[in-house]
Amino acid sequence: MFVGRTRELGVLQAEFDHPRPSLTILYGRRRVGKSTLLREAVKQRPHVFYQATRVADTDAQTLFRDEIGRALGSDPILEGLSGWESLFAYLYRAAATKVGEKGEGLVVVIDEFPYLCEDNRALPSILQKVWDELRRGDVPFKLVLCGSHVAFMEDLLAEKNP
Repeated sequence: MFVGRTRELGVLQAEFDHPRPSLTILYGRRRVGKSTLLREAVKQRPHVFYQATRVADTDAQTLFRDEIGRALGSDPILEGLSGWESLFAYLYRAAATKVGEKGEGLVVVIDEFPYLCEDNRALPSILQKVWDELRRGDVPFKLVLCGSHVAFMEDLLAEKNP
């Protein structure tokens, strides 16, 4: 059962309802309910929820690809993909196919995003490149980056960073 956080849940759901691509960054201390809030916000929508761990970058990509397959169904094309850019391009195409159902697109949550960046410091710039290409379209692809490492997440938002 989910109790409280009505305002925060409403903000997330309103963002996910917009028919345009969006990038949301959610961060805060550990154990304040960020993951639970996000799970509640996406539970009635097409979504991929990936809980990152401290593993090598290639292993993280494999785990992310496996989670995409669990969430969206197996696909031989997906199974042959490698690299963050190709995985996000696949998710964008998947979001485009979800538009017709209820116009809702696809929400992709990467929880504990800083863990992915420990082994691949280039990941924020890769995401910037991917996002710059994807946001030009009109597909409601929603990307949520979440993390408990507050300083890292705030640094992502700094002017000097992607």
